[in-house]
Amino acid sequence: MKKILVTMMAFVLTIGAQSQNDSIDQAQFVVAYDFMTNTMDKEGNAVTDSVRLAVVVGSHTAMCKEYNRTMMENFGEGMNKDYQFGEWAARKYNLFVLYMGCPEGAVSVFDKITPNRYFYTEPLPNFGWEPVDDTLTVGGYLCQKAVGKYGGRTWTAWYSEDVSVPYGPWKLCGLPGMILKAEDKDGIFHFDFAGLMQRTATIRYEL
Repeated sequence: MKKILVTMMAFVLTIGAQSQNDSIDQAQFVVAYDFMTNTMDKEGNAVTDSVRLAVVVGSHTAMCKEYNRTMMENFGEGMNKDYQFGEWAARKYNLFVLYMGCPEGAVSVFDKITPNRYFYTEPLPNFGWEPVDDTLTVGGYLCQKAVGKYGGRTWTAWYSEDVSVPYGPWKLCGLPGMILKAEDKDGIFHFDFAGLMQRTATIRYEL
């Protein structure tokens, strides 16, 4: 219990300090992903939920959140009707906002389960990636294959060293290139590359 309390206090202090200076990095480019989840409805019928995510990559951090919200809040597209509608439609998914490398060596997650919001930080995930001798071209980028485990799931990732940063969608990270495509072994979760844009803006730590 003492350890949990100390961790929570440290996180509150971190949040407080960060709130005073919420600019944490400068964006260099944005990678878009289509995030798909295969589930079942109340009648047991197969359902696929899909939403677009954006990973905003800076010099030492990366932020992942819903794509339309990112375009409006971080890149000055607040009056764009398409982004407004897309952001509104995605609200039903209660999507996270996630920061890799903030604080250093950790990931911070702002999550929501209506009506509550949850904030936590944890060490950067270790997927224990194992390289596989296979390649795939994703969106024009030559990718290498790797397999790792995290959160009780086995993940297959395709990463490109042409985009030489160790990030990807959600908490996927730790490879010598941007993860452009990933899925879990059970076929429930899929992240598919949807584009890369050179965009500059301030990455802000948002509560």
